[in-house]
Amino acid sequence: QSISWHPTEAQNLLSGSADQSVCLVDCRQAANASNQHRWRFDAEVERVTWNTFDSNQFLVDCEAIRMLHVPPCFSE
Repeated sequence: QSISWHPTEAQNLLSGSADQSVCLVDCRQAANASNQHRWRFDAEVERVTWNTFDSNQFLVDCEAIRMLHVPPCFSE
């Protein structure tokens, strides 16, 4: 339902889905499971977006809950 490319690391794609999940994929090696991260929520994901104040975090807008903050997902 929603996708968002990382603002400074263009290889990272964030996607939100009606199956109540959010996926983060490093598209340089998308087939490698270690480059894929998945989070499950209790409602359909309507929108995903990167945090404009900290691009290592993203926000999720769910059908039942508005804008969940997800902790940092990258390591330097």
